[in-house]
Amino acid sequence: MSKKTVNVVALKDDWILQEIAQHVSKLPYVEWTTKPTKKAQITYYINYAQSADQRVSPIECALFTHVEYGVPALMEKWRLVGEQADVAVCMSKPFTKEFRRSHAQPVVISPGVDMEAYSLKKIRIGVIGSAKKTGRKGERIIAKVMDIPEIEWCFTGKGWPGKSTYYAAEDMPAFYHTLDYVLIASDYEGGPMCAIEALACGVPLISTDVGWVGDLPHIKIAKDSEASLRRVLMKIVEERKKLRQAVLHQSWDNYTKQHDVLFQALLKLGDDVSPRSVKKALKQAARQF
Repeated sequence: MSKKTVNVVALKDDWILQEIAQHVSKLPYVEWTTKPTKKAQITYYINYAQSADQRVSPIECALFTHVEYGVPALMEKWRLVGEQADVAVCMSKPFTKEFRRSHAQPVVISPGVDMEAYSLKKIRIGVIGSAKKTGRKGERIIAKVMDIPEIEWCFTGKGWPGKSTYYAAEDMPAFYHTLDYVLIASDYEGGPMCAIEALACGVPLISTDVGWVGDLPHIKIAKDSEASLRRVLMKIVEERKKLRQAVLHQSWDNYTKQHDVLFQALLKLGDDVSPRSVKKALKQAARQF
């Protein structure tokens, strides 16, 4: 479809609306202008505030981000466009309720995120102090779990199985602030000091039950147990991945594809753009989102 059958109307000086228009305009049959061309079969206003006072195309859509409840002029504009448009594209489900008595039929297409730019960072785990010749700090166990690719190890003293960086005492608070967790894998300790230092900075502990750790909040691991430490670390990794998985469907690529599905469904309506027909088309489109 080479003909420009969809006209996106959006300003080019608003960050998120411009971003939205840019991704919708990746479709080859979409033309992005700042004012309606009056030549397209579908005019899509991004957002509703850009809508013309009169209809300019057979099918009209508008993006409705949210109601500005404290701004009467925009609330009235929302209502008027809701009566004029055929489709109300909502960013989220709560605002679809605003169209229960409107001419416009609501559909939810949520903006996306660049999954490559907003990627998972490695989990930074700090191991504080120096290892001992006796091996009581759990060096051997730590070495065995350093094959987990999602973890970045941050050692501060000598004798550890990875690269270590020295921090002066006055620089330690800033170092703690860069960490996701502090690990204590010791067989026995008097404290250790890093336990209370980490918690003072709001950094959670992964620790064996040594010293005063038993009286402090921590994620418990067994002493001298690779399996126990690996199990805890992998759980943390998987929990982080689940957070990302919750929005993997909400990519900009998917946002563009969902608009393609929407436009194709609307274009098939021909001259029948009654609310009933539009509602049916939106339901069919939503099944493909």
